[in-house]
Amino acid sequence: MILKMSTFLSWVIKVFLVCLFVWTQVSGDTSSVLYTSHVKPPKSPNIFNYAGKIYYFSTTIKANFYAAHHFCRQQGMQLLTINSDAENHKISEFATQIGKISGLLELI
Repeated sequence: MILKMSTFLSWVIKVFLVCLFVWTQVSGDTSSVLYTSHVKPPKSPNIFNYAGKIYYFSTTIKANFYAAHHFCRQQGMQLLTINSDAENHKISEFATQIGKISGLLELI
């Protein structure tokens, strides 16, 4: 079955929402960053660091692309854009972990 890209993205966003924190303290080129958070995110099992970026996963929000984008901006983040195969792999691994953690929390 072949899905249109917009349908696929909508499905992915409904499964979990990934927002990206970009701290001003992070070294490197941030000229392409649309929005920067000056607030460090709280400690949470839904947050992980990779390659100088901080990723926040929400497994409770269901939204289309536009609502997800708006939610991230309201929180001082930007909706995730994957820039490499390595980043995609790392995010997939963490999403799998989050799914297991959230499943355990639902059982409690």
